[in-house]
Amino acid sequence: MSDTTLAQDIRRLRRMTAETDVENSPYTDAMLQEYLDRASGNVFWAASEICREKSAQATALFDFSADGGTYNRGELSAKWAKLAEVYEMKGGKRNGGAIRLLKFPVEPQRINVLDNRTEWDA
Repeated sequence: MSDTTLAQDIRRLRRMTAETDVENSPYTDAMLQEYLDRASGNVFWAASEICREKSAQATALFDFSADGGTYNRGELSAKWAKLAEVYEMKGGKRNGGAIRLLKFPVEPQRINVLDNRTEWDA
């Protein structure tokens, strides 16, 4: 990955994860590069991983009412998790995954009721 492409991907990753305030962001450019490296350069998978982290951090937040207003901070975790799912779908299939195929509808099994010579429908 060239330096220009890497810089563009880091800027895009910052926009996708709402980390545009570089000076106050807990995510440095080096950290974002590590996320991209783990995701094999796939910006969507890297953004998904960051969103999952933000969702986990937001689980400690709670809803409360104060000064006549209601603050629903507890919903933040679900919103970050949903955004992570969206990015995962856009990122496509990850390498190394396994898919298990199931036949549907399930055919009735034949069981041996009397002995090995006679089969009846279950």
